[in-house]
Amino acid sequence: MRLAAELPGDSASGIIEMAERLGITGIGFDVNANLDLVAAQSMVQPFTSAGLTIVQLGCYRNLISVDHTVRTQAIADVASAMNVAGSTGIEAVVCGGGHRDPASPTARRSVNRENWSDLALEVIVDSCRQIVSLTHDTAAPLCLEPWVITCLNTPARVERVVRGVDHPKLAVELDLANLVTIERYYETDQLIMECFDRFGDKIRLVHLKDARLRPEPYIYHIGEAVVGDGEIDHAALLEVLTRHAPDASLMIEHLHSEADAQRAVDHMRSLAARLDIVLD
Repeated sequence: MRLAAELPGDSASGIIEMAERLGITGIGFDVNANLDLVAAQSMVQPFTSAGLTIVQLGCYRNLISVDHTVRTQAIADVASAMNVAGSTGIEAVVCGGGHRDPASPTARRSVNRENWSDLALEVIVDSCRQIVSLTHDTAAPLCLEPWVITCLNTPARVERVVRGVDHPKLAVELDLANLVTIERYYETDQLIMECFDRFGDKIRLVHLKDARLRPEPYIYHIGEAVVGDGEIDHAALLEVLTRHAPDASLMIEHLHSEADAQRAVDHMRSLAARLDIVLD
């Protein structure tokens, strides 16, 4: 398994130097703009020349928008990103489940009761089928990212989508923090097992962050934390990955400083060493 991170910083040289200090071999990008092949090659070249693997390109579009024009463009954008990523050596393209909010159809995320409907799943299955039909043989896979506020809000619903599309170019980016609920806050080991039981063969990439439940702001808040500062059982995750998805890349994300990155990397390497697992 490769340990990677989405590192803070504005310059390629600064990010490369930070990766070297952290001892990681991969990085990821969350790029909101559409990249053509020339722009993508220019973006990744400094990193690949430094020996870093690009484990993801973010292309978050609203694949279930109620606006037909918006959804059509979203499908085209994601398919193009997959083709470009495949041509530049990027391992995966990541997109979320989208939303059905008519007030902000182009927004990356929004809450709407129809997000959790059966219709939302039907629409995202159709969108993904259209996406894979537009990709080349060399395209990078699309990894869908679950989140409790989107249509991909439970392991069961993620499974329905990947089995409904049933295509080698459609995979899953597992983000456990995005799936943590009140009911499962202290049972993330069971959440991990359910995910692998349902779609473990489709997991290509894992986002690493942690989840922490706080009593404020009222009513309560489940928020992000640096890996190791919350309740997610990352040791259980490593054990299951070793058995079922040993080639998956692990990307620490949403880091605000090198100090946070170092703490997260140290935590994951400590867990891996305890379990006799090698992280590249």
